[in-house]
Amino acid sequence: MRCCSRTAFSYCVVGGAGTVVYLVLLAGLVELAGLAPVIASIISYIPVFFFSYFLSYIWVFRSERNHSSSFIRYIAVTGVGFLINTGGMYLVVHVFEWMYLVGQCMIFVIVAINNYMLNRFWAFSQGSVE
Repeated sequence: MRCCSRTAFSYCVVGGAGTVVYLVLLAGLVELAGLAPVIASIISYIPVFFFSYFLSYIWVFRSERNHSSSFIRYIAVTGVGFLINTGGMYLVVHVFEWMYLVGQCMIFVIVAINNYMLNRFWAFSQGSVE
């Protein structure tokens, strides 16, 4: 159980840092560059993707799985999170007509739980390391 606590804590630290970077990019692209929130969310997702992968591989999950296997799985997991995030942002902005940052914060909760579970038990799992 101690390992799970360390892993969950590490995931929250990396996720928190990624969230800050993402929100700064998102707000900057919307408020300063004048991009639509959905487009800005897509663009902001890209640098955070690479940042999170490397820290998750090395520090959070301390994976022994080879990079090619982990990275492909991470792409799949992040792709699901990306679709949830982009779809959620579309709903928040265009259907519910909420403020994009308020909606994004709610979407983060869903994406974070989804991505943690899939990364922990599939993408970076130690079972049958390839």
